[in-house]
Amino acid sequence: VRLRSFAIQSLSFTIEELIALMPVFCECLKHEPYIANDLIEFLLGKCRKSLLFTISFVRGISLNLTMFEYRPLFDVYKSATGQLCPKHIFESFEAQDVLAAELESFYVSKRSEKEAYALRTHLKDINAKLFSAGQTMPSFFPPGRTCLSIDVEKSFLHAKSNARPMHLYFISKTDFEFQVLFKYGDDLRQAIEEVLGEGNGASWCVQW
Repeated sequence: VRLRSFAIQSLSFTIEELIALMPVFCECLKHEPYIANDLIEFLLGKCRKSLLFTISFVRGISLNLTMFEYRPLFDVYKSATGQLCPKHIFESFEAQDVLAAELESFYVSKRSEKEAYALRTHLKDINAKLFSAGQTMPSFFPPGRTCLSIDVEKSFLHAKSNARPMHLYFISKTDFEFQVLFKYGDDLRQAIEEVLGEGNGASWCVQW
């Protein structure tokens, strides 16, 4: 604990550099023995000084701490930033949870042998349920971009990874394309390593 505390106190980075390290910080939060710890105090302190950092932190915990076993952590940290973050960012959490549940159902259901066809059918259903109804954008989608739909034809399952993560392509109103690697289950890092050789161009990697 003392070593971690010393390491946190020794951090001397700009806000931009700390934002780049946000995935590392969020991963570390999973392994802190107490909800109240030096790392979260450090991060919340930066949140109070920078709205950009706050939004990055909120998006970071929504991507890394919304899995069932970490949900209590997410709820506490989300509450701690409640007065610091715009309301639409928190609304996007709900959209992300709905989207995650829909994507997760593909993995837990009995899929047909023609997985590519099954995935396209599943994604078409998601587009019909969520985006055609004006669903708020997921929190991993870039701020200021409105997601129209998932590109069903481009999205696919990575064949070289045993976990078969989804590589999803999201489309916005301005034809901006945003790629997300989605995996259900444990060890997202292993899945990332397994697909890097395929030229993975995902901007965010999401796990539930």
